[in-house]
Amino acid sequence: MKSFADHWLLATLAPTAQRFAVLLEPRREAAQQHPDLAETVLRFAENGFSLTATARVLHVHPNTVKYRLQRWQQLTDWDVRTWHGLSSTMIALGLPTL
Repeated sequence: MKSFADHWLLATLAPTAQRFAVLLEPRREAAQQHPDLAETVLRFAENGFSLTATARVLHVHPNTVKYRLQRWQQLTDWDVRTWHGLSSTMIALGLPTL
């Protein structure tokens, strides 16, 4: 069951998503071109920012998770180990396509 607490950020931003297009589209393109990186970022957030737990869920080595997070940062300029980078990434990946 989905709850407001889990989805409040995207729910409040969705009506104004068009305003963010210029910022989000380059990052969405990176996610489309590298779905493994986007998936890793999402699983990293879901698994308490643990490289080991994320690796276990994705069936890869923790170093692979670390590499993918670094690669995501190189492509998007967003470090998902920071609030800004994580929240921006979650918004970019979670809002409906513009």
